[in-house]
Amino acid sequence: METLNLNVNHLPAPTWNRLEMNQLNIDFDIDKGSDADYELTEAFGLDVSWLDSPEIKPEKTALGKDMDDLITRSGVKTLQITCPKDLKKGSPARISYMFPEENTVNSLEIKVENGSSLTLIADLSSAAGAGSSALQTRYLVEDEADLTIVQIQRTGKDFTLLNDIGGTVLRSGRVHLIEIILEGKRTVHGFRADLSGDGSRMEADLGYLSPEGSFLDMNYIADHTGKDTLSRINAGGVLYEDAYKLFRGTIDFHRGCSGSKGSENEEVLLMDDDVVNKTIPLILCDEEDVEGDHGATIGRLDQDILFYLSSRGIPDEDIYKMMAAAKIDAVAALIEDKETRMTIENYLHGKEYSDEGDI
Repeated sequence: METLNLNVNHLPAPTWNRLEMNQLNIDFDIDKGSDADYELTEAFGLDVSWLDSPEIKPEKTALGKDMDDLITRSGVKTLQITCPKDLKKGSPARISYMFPEENTVNSLEIKVENGSSLTLIADLSSAAGAGSSALQTRYLVEDEADLTIVQIQRTGKDFTLLNDIGGTVLRSGRVHLIEIILEGKRTVHGFRADLSGDGSRMEADLGYLSPEGSFLDMNYIADHTGKDTLSRINAGGVLYEDAYKLFRGTIDFHRGCSGSKGSENEEVLLMDDDVVNKTIPLILCDEEDVEGDHGATIGRLDQDILFYLSSRGIPDEDIYKMMAAAKIDAVAALIEDKETRMTIENYLHGKEYSDEGDI
């Protein structure tokens, strides 16, 4: 076993070091060639193969170079999923990772060729005990192609997951990430889109529940280099007792990306006094003919709403659960697949929320 000290989730433009938001340092143990069990279903029409190393080479990924080095040093093979040219896939493809208690590293790449369309639903879960896993997903969306990635994370209460997503979108292509984080003790997550093709688009919708004592560090980056590109980042979540959360959201307009637009917004609901919430929305601009906006709303439940619901006999505890579930429901509603929506709904409404147990 080898222990690596990783420097990940860098802000593209550092802020004051004393804020401790520029990047994250984390230790990660790797066993050579150790990856998690997975199951890929409903993949008819797709080309699936194993590679000795990743073939897709984005300029950067969200977690950064140290994550790339982790994949290389682990020695694991890369699972490549290719959606052939002009294939309009109706039903989604599904991949499920069950991370064991031991440490694993996993490499996945998705290639959506010219004019094709693919939705990939990824279910990330773990054994009940402690463990650490890393998953890197690289993607390439070619001209006029469309990729939707839906990730549902429900790792155990003592589990650490490094979850890195990054890739490139070419002319008139679109990538959409729908990410729902339901459980996990320590999660390091990032999503990056290099919008190099003219008219390319990136959309990201994130919902998260941070249970008692959990740690969540995130980095979302929209890198605009093509003309008339579009990015939209929406995040919303709930923090419970002693939870720590840091969200970095960056829209980077490079010289030559005229006509491009970007927006980002986060809404955070604080359930207890001792949570730690850090949010840093960032817009970088090296081009005049662009539009960018960002915002963040952070706070407790509105007292008028709390009073209204309490006056109708709803206990305060149930009110808080309802409001927390509503944050996730809003993101889950964007998922077209009914089976996945039902899985999330059963989790939110079929049992009481706690930091114990699985769906």
